[in-house]
Amino acid sequence: MRVSTRIWFAGVILAALMSAPAWGTTPAVPGTLNYVEGQASMGAVTRNAKSVGSMSLEAGQTLTTESGKAQILMTPGALCEYAARVNSRRLA
Repeated sequence: MRVSTRIWFAGVILAALMSAPAWGTTPAVPGTLNYVEGQASMGAVTRNAKSVGSMSLEAGQTLTTESGKAQILMTPGALCEYAARVNSRRLA
């Protein structure tokens, strides 16, 4: 009986460790910057590929692509892609 308790406990610990990477992720919300190639800006701040996933286009903000491309999450599963030289404002 003691051996099966140890196996059960080890299984619980293993399951917790395997799911640990999912604990730190933040869920994507509408307006999240999903992809940047080249030069794009949100408001007055230039964004690059390192900004992906950490920045969100808020209501009233403008996304401008100069010489690049960008992609914004609209709803889970729906993306809006912007080509070069586009200026777009989020209304809501």
